[in-house]
Amino acid sequence: MTPTIKPKRDYRGHPLFSYGFRPFFLLSAIWAAIAIPLWIASHSLGPGAMSVNAGIVFHVHEMVFGYGSAVLAGFLLTAIPSWTGRRPVCG
Repeated sequence: MTPTIKPKRDYRGHPLFSYGFRPFFLLSAIWAAIAIPLWIASHSLGPGAMSVNAGIVFHVHEMVFGYGSAVLAGFLLTAIPSWTGRRPVCG
């Protein structure tokens, strides 16, 4: 008796969630569109609104943990299925 593996069903939900990387790339693009005007607004309020060090720290934090993390998660969810030969995360 040979054990059989049931094939997984294809995802039938919203196309945005058909692969795991799609929401991360979409959200990183939205965050980039929001963060740039916030950054410009913080500098246009004048030097008293934010010190130079606080501005640099804010920029580094948002680029590494906000934008960079979302892009890295999207990339890994894209690359891991091809590296491991498994089906991609969906749903």
